[in-house]
Amino acid sequence: MNKLSSFFNRTKSRVSFSATNFFKTDEQQELLSQVNAHLLVWEQQLINLVTGESIDFTCFESAETAENDQENSDNSDKEKSKKEESVKQTRSEFEQIALAAQQLLSAIKNPYVALYLSPLEFVATQYQLPNIAIHNVQAALKYQVSSLLPAYPRPLLLACHHNTAQETNVALWFDQPRSEDFFNAFKEQKLNLVTLIPRLLLALPKESTDKNKIQLEEMDTQGKHSIIIEHQSIVQWSHIDQDELLDSDYFSQWKNELLVDDSMLNICVENSDFYKQFNTIKAEQFHYAFFPDATRHNLKKSSRFKKSRLIVIASIIVLLAVAAPFVRNMVRYNRYEEKYLLKQEQTKDVQQQRAAVTQFEDNWALFLEYPKLDATAVLAKLNKIIPKNSWISVFELKGNEVEIEGNGPNSAGILATISKQKEFEDVAFSQRTRSQRGQSEHFGISFRLKNNNIEEYRKKFLAEPQ
Repeated sequence: MNKLSSFFNRTKSRVSFSATNFFKTDEQQELLSQVNAHLLVWEQQLINLVTGESIDFTCFESAETAENDQENSDNSDKEKSKKEESVKQTRSEFEQIALAAQQLLSAIKNPYVALYLSPLEFVATQYQLPNIAIHNVQAALKYQVSSLLPAYPRPLLLACHHNTAQETNVALWFDQPRSEDFFNAFKEQKLNLVTLIPRLLLALPKESTDKNKIQLEEMDTQGKHSIIIEHQSIVQWSHIDQDELLDSDYFSQWKNELLVDDSMLNICVENSDFYKQFNTIKAEQFHYAFFPDATRHNLKKSSRFKKSRLIVIASIIVLLAVAAPFVRNMVRYNRYEEKYLLKQEQTKDVQQQRAAVTQFEDNWALFLEYPKLDATAVLAKLNKIIPKNSWISVFELKGNEVEIEGNGPNSAGILATISKQKEFEDVAFSQRTRSQRGQSEHFGISFRLKNNNIEEYRKKFLAEPQ
């Protein structure tokens, strides 16, 4: 019973969610569809995946700023002297990457950027939510973030692709203030940072494969990272540092814990050249994408503006559609008025004849509308339904009321039979049943004929005027 109730609740939730989303826009897909520039961070390099160009962003580590000191003389006509002093200022990592991005994307007007970062930038947690509807998974995970990552002191962004066929799923997290730092640095360079994505997901094959399980491996100076994906959902996220790779026992233990089997497809990334071969990238394919809060806010603001504009346009169209018939009627009114007057003059004889016909119908309506009572049909029906061992001796029809008398061995059965007929109603005994010689009973039954409007006829024509 509990399973059945749970099934109906899940079904109800899915139907409600589908109906609601019919009128809503997929926020993630709308944001990803805006992307027209793809940049990847590898070690100290920023790579434009569309053109293959790269730049070392550490060259923007410091900047020179000029400070002007002005010395004012006393109340005299001496000239003001200016002194410029160059001061070294260290730029943040976000500013360095943003400056490099600005150079790589200088040829693109109004770029919307997808930034692919090292897997070490993201944190993975396993979770089990067997009885939670798919559209409620993210809300449930955000509610449990304090228990999933209890030691993390700052707010986090979440990305997951829940697979109900798997008992355990993996959720990815990214530092929310860090995403805002990236967004603000790009904004200063007049770049629109849309999303942050783990770069190793770019290694996924672009064409469909018969392998349900895929292992993606990446090796850089920081260590080795392994991601196992099954049916487009991450099932394992694992990393080992460069120093730990040198420890054979620890490396063997780490490798044995990977959910690897011979049937899976293995893709290994050893350097940045692997990613440069991806000339065509559709950001919509990434389920594990992170969006800065400012990006989502801008989308909602833009959506509200678009909706307001659409509402105004729709209102104008509706008003024109509503007003159009009135405008047409006003234009055609004078033309049709003349035709109407002409027709009215031509149909005077017809109107007089119709008035005569109406008067005739009113005078003879008392006879023409009298309900037709077919006594023969009633008798035929009674003769058909009453048993052969019974008979009717008296039949009387008054208006739409029928009274019969007769004899038979089972008067109650005859009453029940007559009651079942759709043509009759209010069937009842009209007199006490009397037993006669032998097993015969004398009965009297009354009933009314359905679909007979004699009462209405009487009210209409025979009722006394008040």
